[in-house]
Amino acid sequence: MKKIIGGVIVGIVLLIGIIFWWQGRDVSTTTGTIVDVSENSILLLTEEWIELGGETATGDLSFSWEDAEDFQAGDQVKIWIKGPIATSFPAQATVIKVEKIT
Repeated sequence: MKKIIGGVIVGIVLLIGIIFWWQGRDVSTTTGTIVDVSENSILLLTEEWIELGGETATGDLSFSWEDAEDFQAGDQVKIWIKGPIATSFPAQATVIKVEKIT
């Protein structure tokens, strides 16, 4: 009986680990410079956009961020993007973490 319970516990732990691994699979990161901050929205000029020869006068990625007021134009940031990026202009993404680069 103890072996069965131990096996069930190990199985549950493995299942939880697989779930966490699976959820983290579609997270990507990028860095850039904040171009504009408004209410709960940030407009970012990503390093990738500049490297591709994109226009540097405007941002290329927009995202909602509850604590947008903690940031200002000119801040260098790293962002973690969850899921796909909408191919509008500027592109739109679901960002799960924003970190200032010092």
